Amino acid sequence: MGPYPLVPTTYYERWKKLTDNITPGIVKRILPNNGRVSHLPAESMDEDMLSLKDKRSGRPVEKEEGMEFTPFDLRQSFPKGATGEEITRWSLDKSWLAQDLLTRVYRNDHKLMLGELQLAFVCLLMAQNFSGFNQWKQLVHLLCACQSLVTEKPAVFIDFIDTLERQLNECPEDFFHDILTENNFLATMLKTLHDNIPESNHTLASRLKELKLFLATRFKWNVPEHEEDEEDEEDAPIVVDTDNPYSLF
Repeated sequence: MGPYPLVPTTYYERWKKLTDNITPGIVKRILPNNGRVSHLPAESMDEDMLSLKDKRSGRPVEKEEGMEFTPFDLRQSFPKGATGEEITRWSLDKSWLAQDLLTRVYRNDHKLMLGELQLAFVCLLMAQNFSGFNQWKQLVHLLCACQSLVTEKPAVFIDFIDTLERQLNECPEDFFHDILTENNFLATMLKTLHDNIPESNHTLASRLKELKLFLATRFKWNVPEHEEDEEDEEDAPIVVDTDNPYSLF
């Protein structure tokens, strides 16, 4: 990573919109000591990454060794010692996990979380970096899947939608269609966010509607308004054995 050119100023203004929440602390914590985001072969990739190609260069998106993005597991989105009922609830609603990360990692400042989202996206957009792609997906999924937190802290999600729109606005059309919407990821996440916004929050609902309009205009791409036939695997209901609540099947 390096300084962005200041000329022409319009480019710099666009760059600031992509990075305005990235602090020196975030950069120091996540990037390698030399500050370089390079391509190194990945020893293991998830199924999405095995099939994902950079359609512009024909190269696979590769894993960056030495990146230290905040680790978290979307499948373990409930507290230790949770009851069976709590496991089911927080497996569907990622609010507990999001709040836990906000408290432990981001010092109760959601803009630091968005700063990590921005850094992940920049690593993806500029270097087709595996770690950035994976963390971007993880954070987008996490925030879109929060139900109770949307009601409790709507400002977090206004800022999240603003950040997401700025990012998508910088995507080339082939990058958007070939990478970000791979396996219907973005459609599923935005549909989930739509379902989690309470009808009473007109400001947040209106902001999401603006994002959908932007996507339709910019990419000729519409977010589905109806339930999919199959639920997303990450958010599928979990059956809990009441005799052994930590045995999920």
